[in-house]
Amino acid sequence: MCCNRPIIFIDVAIVGQIFGAKALASVGASSSIQFLVLGFCMGSCTGFGVPVAKYFGAEKIEKMRDYIFNNRSKNSLTSIGTPLKNYFYTHYIVD
Repeated sequence: MCCNRPIIFIDVAIVGQIFGAKALASVGASSSIQFLVLGFCMGSCTGFGVPVAKYFGAEKIEKMRDYIFNNRSKNSLTSIGTPLKNYFYTHYIVD
């Protein structure tokens, strides 16, 4: 999250100087949606890390590999599905 703030600041500076006030308002409106998506993905990855660490500590390698596979599968679907949903539904949220 620390790296995300300078990017938003730079986006605001560039868009505000070049494209004007309406475009600047849309950047401000979309930054909260970006934060929502990133927070969801980071929370999902962190949540899967707990059982992986648990089974790694218990030396149950096969169970740990199952969780890693499930994590990859779910995050692959999430990384495809979330941007698609955002693409189709963001205009309802922003308007």
